[in-house]
Amino acid sequence: MTKNLFFLKQVFILCFGLLLGNNFVSAVSMPVTQITTYTQPSTMSTYVGTDGQTYNWGSGDEVVLDTFTAGGNIYSPASVADNIVVRRVDNPHVAGERCSLFVEHNVSSDYNLETSLECNLAEVMSGRVINRGWLDVFSNDKRGSTTRSEGNIERIDFVFTNGLIAPSSSSDLAATGFIITEKSGNNPTVMAVITGIDGSGNPSSYAPLIKVEEGGAIDYGSTGRSFDSSFLHDGNSSATQDEKPIFISGLPETMEMAFITLDDLGISLGQTIYGFSYFSQDVYDNTQPNNVASGMDTVDFTTFPTDTSGTGTVADADMYGGVAGYFSLVQEILGKAYVDSNANSIQDNGEENLSNISVGLYADTNGNGSLDSGETKVASTETNANGEYGFNVGSNADYLVIIDINDSDLSSDLHILGNSILSVSVTSSNVADIDFRFSELDTDGDTIPDSIDIDDDNDGILDSVECRETSNGFPEDLIQSAFHATFLRTAAGYSVSGENGQ
Repeated sequence: MTKNLFFLKQVFILCFGLLLGNNFVSAVSMPVTQITTYTQPSTMSTYVGTDGQTYNWGSGDEVVLDTFTAGGNIYSPASVADNIVVRRVDNPHVAGERCSLFVEHNVSSDYNLETSLECNLAEVMSGRVINRGWLDVFSNDKRGSTTRSEGNIERIDFVFTNGLIAPSSSSDLAATGFIITEKSGNNPTVMAVITGIDGSGNPSSYAPLIKVEEGGAIDYGSTGRSFDSSFLHDGNSSATQDEKPIFISGLPETMEMAFITLDDLGISLGQTIYGFSYFSQDVYDNTQPNNVASGMDTVDFTTFPTDTSGTGTVADADMYGGVAGYFSLVQEILGKAYVDSNANSIQDNGEENLSNISVGLYADTNGNGSLDSGETKVASTETNANGEYGFNVGSNADYLVIIDINDSDLSSDLHILGNSILSVSVTSSNVADIDFRFSELDTDGDTIPDSIDIDDDNDGILDSVECRETSNGFPEDLIQSAFHATFLRTAAGYSVSGENGQ
């Protein structure tokens, strides 16, 4: 199962901190203590499950992660993995791609689910929707439990195909990294940075494994958010699933999150990396080189156990969506849209603010200042009553801000001055005055707007008596002081009627 995204691609730098001896990573705790979110509409769908219950998806809004706070700093995604691959190995219990979700439900029913239905794990992980996630991610065998869902997932790869190059300062190393989320924060998750990929984009080498666990060197923190959740899985564990998961159980669950900084993850200055992977806990052994259990190879996921227990805390980590990003200190892009009647690049007194105009934020993945194929919209907004807009963005990244010049709230008499696509490079501070200026149409360039120009094409014929083409390219009316005729298109050409009122 693969998800290809093209968000903010850029090259970053990470740092390696190794202990002497067996190359164990020395990590510090960066629990997340607060998040900010916004909502987006969900897609409605309905089905009757094999249990006879009617499941109503899209009953509310999807909650989207915007920023988080860790160590007193605020972070935002600067880039997102463009290739997410779920590595599966079929086992005696499960084959195929079984759907196992936990989803916020409406308070009125366990079967009214707030988010859109999504049974593609790569999609769940790649998006920033956090009121849903994947249940018992690495469990192969639920061992008789009726509340857990077994699967065949052995590794999840978050690949940045073009590479990330690490920052050169220690302060930046301590302010960039990746996240792990867990429902209630009571199950461990293992992560490693991908240090090489092959010609097909598959991981070919890894940094040492690190583990996030409750009370461990890297611990989860409470985000302050809780969701009343339904736990669901596909009732069919064979190779053919119907993507109609049914209810197992449900509980209110808190969202726990850890921010793992680059110096925690074992990457040296200037080293190129290619993302990260999640592993089950039974691949981890801190008595072995690189923390990899004996007989296992992090590159070859077929060497991992396929009987990982789904009971206790070995493999039943429950991960929220929205984890595919590379996060750095939050910055803002700020600007406005207004009428610049005198084209002096300043909004003078009386010049109109343009409200309710759509503005989109895109990743400029190659930093060339142009919107290229595959460069995807990261966020969108509308200008407010003062014509202002803003985006929270990650630092050290390139973006494109694009205004919709065909927005229905823009007067047809207005045209943009300059470019509707503005290139913005964000470093370590906010970027302001990314403004879009408009002016009334002036077809003949005589500085008199068409709306008040009596001859707006400057052909010597007053607009009031000039024959104009209609939208289909053919004239319909000709008006002059002493002559009136109507031209109608026919198969042979035109027919003329009404000459001089006849």
